[in-house]
Amino acid sequence: MTGNGESHRATYNDGKTAARRDVRVRLQAECLRIEDSAGGEVAVWPYAELRLAEEHFKGAPPRLRCQGDARLTLLDSELLPVLARRAPAVKQESGGFAWQAVKWLFYAGTAVAVLAGFLLLALPRMAATVATIVPRSWEVRLGDELVG
Repeated sequence: MTGNGESHRATYNDGKTAARRDVRVRLQAECLRIEDSAGGEVAVWPYAELRLAEEHFKGAPPRLRCQGDARLTLLDSELLPVLARRAPAVKQESGGFAWQAVKWLFYAGTAVAVLAGFLLLALPRMAATVATIVPRSWEVRLGDELVG
């Protein structure tokens, strides 16, 4: 179990520069304390404000965000379950490939529904409008070519 005094390896990006810093993370009563190699405070992130920066998949290190564009990548795998208990918005792993497949099927289904709605609702109205704009001579020429 992870106690309050233990520190855990992580990397920190401040969101302002491309530099990545090796840091240590300590679990405090109400917050996550991020320290540099000398033990100096880099940031303090309240558990209530912690979020996953992106979906977390098994085998990949979890990335957290809290304030602004800063990101924290946890390198100790045992830390995420502990954080998930303390920080309500931090969930553990997603369902992996199966969950991704369901999500993409939902997106594809939504795209098909939008396209079908366009074809059924908007296209007929646009055709009527365009038909009033097309000159009669074009209609006759097109008819002659089709019959012809």
